[in-house]
Amino acid sequence: MASEPREYVFGARDRVDEAFDTARSVRDGRWLYIRNYRPELSWAQPEGYSDQSDFRRELIHLAREGKLGPAPMTYLAPTRQREELYDTLADPHQLVNFAAQPEHFTTLQRLRARLRDWLLESRDLGFLPEADMLARAGMATPYEMARRNDGYPFDRVLAAAELVGSRDAIGEQRRLLADSDSGVRYWAAVGLRAAGGEARAAQDDLQRALSDSASAVRVEAAGALALLTSDGTPAALDVLATALGSADWNESLHAARTLQRLGAAAKPAFPAMRARLNQAREQEGKETHALFIRFALEGALLPGE
Repeated sequence: MASEPREYVFGARDRVDEAFDTARSVRDGRWLYIRNYRPELSWAQPEGYSDQSDFRRELIHLAREGKLGPAPMTYLAPTRQREELYDTLADPHQLVNFAAQPEHFTTLQRLRARLRDWLLESRDLGFLPEADMLARAGMATPYEMARRNDGYPFDRVLAAAELVGSRDAIGEQRRLLADSDSGVRYWAAVGLRAAGGEARAAQDDLQRALSDSASAVRVEAAGALALLTSDGTPAALDVLATALGSADWNESLHAARTLQRLGAAAKPAFPAMRARLNQAREQEGKETHALFIRFALEGALLPGE
């Protein structure tokens, strides 16, 4: 006997190879609501495997020549909206975002609340950096760990993630950077890094976070500090180079991607990056993350090739 159709269907987007991300969605049959927790990232992040395709190369070529319309340029834009709302019946290609339209606020509010309820019900583990998740689990499975609020205060982690991209969150994120939970501190660092120049008041906080007990917090803080000031760049790059050489593949990948995103600011770390790239090439076929580290470091050291 067939079960009753679901009222809502939920979706998730997380890391793919070396491209980190966190987005969640809910759909009720007509309306699709997407919540981007990393709005500072493009939908079309650089990604070694995809960037080799003829389609991706042509798309980027046309964009550089100014030959693309608004829809594909939204996909290629360097950032995205924190919230998206689409009428999938009238707009199946999801080109018109109604999230900011007052006449659709009731629908937005309903789906936003339902998605948040689902996240809290499922205690979504995707909001933890992978190294942190495994460390918390210890001898248990991540699923078992997530059921214990003392091991994973998800309500507080989610609240910190929801601040990313908010213009008024700098003060709160600075406070959360000293929180007792590493997941909360991680999202505070992500938010300050996403804020760019607006986070200059947090330089001292980020400097202290370079010594955080959690590698993911150190890496995010280093990424933020390296972009904010040249004074903090040597210390930040030292942290990233150390993480890059870590025996923990999750930590190394996180650092590799962070260095790639820094662009020219990462140049003093190029020797360490080249050394790790050679090691990653040697480990391909033995360790999955080695391929992704290679993608990130080749993207940084050999852009466009």
